[in-house]
Amino acid sequence: MFYAKKALEAARITGLPGSLQAAYQCLSAANQLNNKTDSAFRYEQFSNKLNDSLKNARITNLTNYQKFAFNEQLRLKKLDEEKTAYANRMNMLGMLALLGGILLVAIILFRNNRQKQNANKVLESTLTNLKSTQSQLVQSEKMASLGELTAGIAHEIQNPLNFVNNFSEVNKELLTEMNEEIKKGNYEEVKALAKDVTDNEEKIIFHGKRADSIVKGMLQHSRSSNGVKEPTDINALADEYLRLAYHGLRAKDKSFNAGMKTDFDPTIGKHQYHSAGYGKGDFKFNYECVLCCG
Repeated sequence: MFYAKKALEAARITGLPGSLQAAYQCLSAANQLNNKTDSAFRYEQFSNKLNDSLKNARITNLTNYQKFAFNEQLRLKKLDEEKTAYANRMNMLGMLALLGGILLVAIILFRNNRQKQNANKVLESTLTNLKSTQSQLVQSEKMASLGELTAGIAHEIQNPLNFVNNFSEVNKELLTEMNEEIKKGNYEEVKALAKDVTDNEEKIIFHGKRADSIVKGMLQHSRSSNGVKEPTDINALADEYLRLAYHGLRAKDKSFNAGMKTDFDPTIGKHQYHSAGYGKGDFKFNYECVLCCG
C-alpha cells in the first residue's frame, strides 16, 4: 500500500495518463489485498476512466488522421485533374492549329497548282496527313481518358484499404496490450481488449468486402455495357444496402446502434433491372462512394 501511494504521487507529478492509470490499478489491487473493497472499487473506477480516455484519444487521433489523409487525396486528385485538363486543352489547341495550317497549305497548293497534273497528288498527300493527325488526336484523347479512369479506380479502392490497414495497426497495438495484461493476470482488461479486437476485425472484414464490392461492381459494369436488362430481387437488394448503411455508420461512430426491422413484399418477385447507365453496377459503385464520403 505504501509503495502504491508513492507511485500515485510520482504519477501525479509527471502528469502522464498512462502512469496515473497504472498507479490507480496498483492502489486498487493493494486495497483489495487489504480487504478494503470500497477503496479498491474506487481506484478501479479511476483506472477505468483513464483507460477509456486514452482509448478515446487514440480513436480521435486516428479519425483526424483519416480525415486529413482523405482531404489530402481529394486535393491531390483535383490538382491532377486540373493539370490533365490543362494539358488536354493545350494539346487540342496545338492539334487545331496544326490542322488549320495543314488545311491552309492544302488550299494554297490547290489554287496555285490546279492547272498542273500533280494537283491531285498534293491533295492526296494533304488528306493523308489530316487522317494521321486525326488518329493521333483520337489516341491522345483515349490515353487521357484512361489515365483519369485509372486514377478514379485507385482512389475508390484505396479508401477501404486505408480503413483495413489502420484498423489492422490498431489491432496490433491492442494485442500487444492484451499480452501484457495476460502476464499481469488482469483478465477483465483482457476481455475488454479482446472485444475491441473483435469489433475492429468486423470493421476490417466490412471494408475488405467494400473493396471487393467496388471491384465486382466495376467488372459487372464493364461486362454490361451492351444495355441488356437482367432480373433482380428488389427485396434482397434493399436489404443488402440497408445493412451496408448500418455497418457504415457503425464504422464511423462506435457508439451508434440501431435495430433493423423490415417488412418486404414477398410477392414482388424479380424485376428487370438495367445493367448499363445507372444500373445495378453503377448504383452499387456510387453507393460505396456515398457511404465512404458521408
